[in-house]
Amino acid sequence: MNNVSSISEIITEVESKWLKLLFSFNKQLFTSYYLPSHDHTHHLRVWQNAKDLIFCLSNYGVEINYAFVERLIIACMFHDTGLTITLDEKHGAASKRICQDYFSEQNQPLNFNEILNAIEFHEDKKYIKNSTSINSINSILAVSDDIDAFGYIGIYRYTEIYLMRGLGMNEIGSKVLSNLESRFKNIENIYGKIEPFFQQTIKKYEITQLFFNNLIDNNQDHNTIFKIIQEEIIMNKKLPVEVYEYLAKISNNRIVKEFSTSILNEYYQFNYSGLLNNKI
Repeated sequence: MNNVSSISEIITEVESKWLKLLFSFNKQLFTSYYLPSHDHTHHLRVWQNAKDLIFCLSNYGVEINYAFVERLIIACMFHDTGLTITLDEKHGAASKRICQDYFSEQNQPLNFNEILNAIEFHEDKKYIKNSTSINSINSILAVSDDIDAFGYIGIYRYTEIYLMRGLGMNEIGSKVLSNLESRFKNIENIYGKIEPFFQQTIKKYEITQLFFNNLIDNNQDHNTIFKIIQEEIIMNKKLPVEVYEYLAKISNNRIVKEFSTSILNEYYQFNYSGLLNNKI
């Protein structure tokens, strides 16, 4: 069984080789394509979620080695890159091609096909349910990605991507709740027995679920938050963190102010190793 020290050493070694390199590549891809909900910052958060899950799995008795962590960071940092080509829900195939192209000019890691499969099918919950276990690249990537759809960040991310896909406010609430439930059941199915990981997941899930239930019920404060995202971030293309920092300071609406403060707290809880210079 791995200990915390050895897992930390493995992650540090993998990150020293890959993190800055892949983050820079990822950031460059999204420079000319405005999609803050799924850009290089999202990929970095998914990797952070994956690291947290690695430690939980190690404590659960799962053996973790360097080659496994190397495959995982690559899968995390490429999984949504295909959204620069298509906004389709099955964008994993495009992400897979981008990863293949990237490694066509350098040595491929061990079991490269495992990475490609995880990238291609990370949104396919039926595939994940039927073909993965707790210690597979597929399941860890899919769940680490799902977790970033929960909590206050998840509220923003769902709203942005569905607006970008052309859905209206009246459609988005029910669409999100259906997708949210699918993600939650996926996590419960694979990692429901691993505590306290699952309890933390439940709390974040309930935050997102409550918001979109309120949106469906036409709650005025939640409608206001939705419209702010629509107008300031989607239409005016302002960076989300700048919008929330501004609202946290000046908003007279208690719900809007609390939402802005809460989402900023989630943004800044991650350790980005200085890659973002404290900005999302």
